Amino acid sequence: MKLQVEFFYYTSNDLYHMEMAWFSGMQVRDVLQLANYQLGVEESVGIFGKITAIDSQVMPGDRIEIYKPLLIDPKVARRLRAAKKGKKG
Repeated sequence: MKLQVEFFYYTSNDLYHMEMAWFSGMQVRDVLQLANYQLGVEESVGIFGKITAIDSQVMPGDRIEIYKPLLIDPKVARRLRAAKKGKKG
């Protein structure tokens, strides 16, 4: 395994992926700093899909991700799509 971590974030239209070298004692905040990423007020950060603190330790092979708030509840979105599909038929 390479001693690196992956960083994923997205803007309104694009998903970005960066790989960076891991070092002993690395924290999530170090990844954000190396990526020159400013964490927004409503954003949270996680490792492999689990929200974590910014001072959490990062291990080689970890995938650090930025999460933005949901615009709509997934259950509501599904209901709206189903209702729209039902009206077409």
